[in-house]
This record gives sequence, structure tokens and C-alpha cells, in this order.
Amino acid sequence: MKVGVIRGAKPAESAAEAGVKGKDLVAYEKMEDLLRGLKEEEVGAAVLPISELALASKRVAGLEAGMTVGVPGTVAWAVRKEDTALRAALDDYLANVRRSPSWSRLVVQYFGDQALTVLGRAR
Repeated sequence: MKVGVIRGAKPAESAAEAGVKGKDLVAYEKMEDLLRGLKEEEVGAAVLPISELALASKRVAGLEAGMTVGVPGTVAWAVRKEDTALRAALDDYLANVRRSPSWSRLVVQYFGDQALTVLGRAR
């Protein structure tokens, strides 16, 4: 089966490490291209972060999680070292939002039925 990945992204490395042969990997430049490849059946599977899977499943009928590959990761924002005030403001804001009901509403709004999976709380 052909497996779609985003060129240069960590999930592409994880697919190769999981044993997907190079001839079976189809690298796309952008997520939109990968989703088109799934819809048009150029590829039968894709390796995506769970948060991307949750969003993609809204756009590709029948897309669902399969096996887990690679180590769990995190997402981060980068701020220049000299922007200490900006970093402190972002840290405070994010900490406050995550303690509020707004965080849950945002997660459910953007990830819907996949919210618990995205948060790592699915059973």
C-alpha cells in the first residue's frame, strides 16, 4: 500500500522507521496535497500527528486512526531569545486559557469527536 506523508516532517521519518519501504512512501509538499491524494486514492494511508488526523477526518470521508507509529511528540511555539517579555506574556496567557473552560470549548470546537484522542485521553 502507498503511504502519504508530508515531505521533511517528523511523521515521514517515523513511517520509514516503522518499516514502510521508500518505494511505498509518497511525499507531499502540503497537507492539502496529501488530503487530495487520500481522496483520489493515490495513497491508501497517511502518517499524521493525531491533531492533524482529527482535522483531516473532517475533510476526508472514512478517514480513521489506525496504528501508532513513532514516539509521542509535542507542539511548541518559538520566540526569539531577546523577546523575554513576549515569551512571559504567552506563557501566562496559555497557562490561564488551559485552566479555563475556554480551553475545552476550543478543543471540542476544532477537534469534535476526536477531542479526547487529540488530548491523549481516549481509551
